[in-house]
Amino acid sequence: MRKDPTEVIRKAVLRMLPRNRLRDDRARKLRIFVDDQHPFADKPLQKFIMPPRKVREMRPRERRAAERARKKAAKQTATEASGSTI
Repeated sequence: MRKDPTEVIRKAVLRMLPRNRLRDDRARKLRIFVDDQHPFADKPLQKFIMPPRKVREMRPRERRAAERARKKAAKQTATEASGSTI
């Protein structure tokens, strides 16, 4: 760490990435700046606003209720059938 303080950060980041081809590309593009001075200081930061998620219901409520009723009826008939054979 005394020789190269950026090596600690580089190893930490690389060990978090999966070991595949993309890791090598990302390692090549990784830039670590030791001081507060870096070439991007003159660019103003742009606030990123997360777009709202479009969440759709997997099944309508009525369909889920009908499916539960069907499963319950099937379970009851299975228990009745197994009880009558004994």
